[in-house]
Amino acid sequence: MNTRKITSSAPGKLILLGEYAVLEGAPAVVAAINRNANVHISANKKGKYSVESPGLGISPQPFELLEGGKITFPETDDATRRLLVFFSAAIESALQESPIELPPSSFLLETDQFYFENTGQKLGLGSSAALSIALLNGIFEFADHPFEDKYRLFQQAVRAHYRAQGKMGSGVDIAASAIGGVLQYQIAPGDPLNAMIEPLDLPENLFMLVV
Repeated sequence: MNTRKITSSAPGKLILLGEYAVLEGAPAVVAAINRNANVHISANKKGKYSVESPGLGISPQPFELLEGGKITFPETDDATRRLLVFFSAAIESALQESPIELPPSSFLLETDQFYFENTGQKLGLGSSAALSIALLNGIFEFADHPFEDKYRLFQQAVRAHYRAQGKMGSGVDIAASAIGGVLQYQIAPGDPLNAMIEPLDLPENLFMLVV
């Protein structure tokens, strides 16, 4: 019996410069931060698939993988499906674009660190990007095809985001979650798949306080 379990984590982001200008081709500066999305994947003893996210109010939801890597939720209501749109996009992107197979497994998604504890309001620190990176990294590791190149992981997550929300956004949040550290990020307008990403060293005595 397969009893394998893995945990995959990815950081959120804080855009320091160029949040909107980057969409027009200007460089942006983004930093990965110590707010993480965590994905726990374990072999399903019943030979089935399920996903849950207690922080989002999602109880265990069974899902099926159809031929061609398509995911379906036969028992899930529309509102919950919408909450799982990035999960679905990551699964389909991984299975349809790469030669991997995902064995029956259970997913536990944790994004609590991206919300105010008392109100549940989002902090705006890139929870969707962090979750996508943690998911894809975990899926490929669980399928015994771990990413060896962080840039390839970034590109895979960009394509997954295309599936979830269309060709919107610059991808700067995805870069921070995939690569980490402080980055200079630049794209030709509408082309994050070929982004120029360079690590930056902040001044040694720089102190930042974000409120």
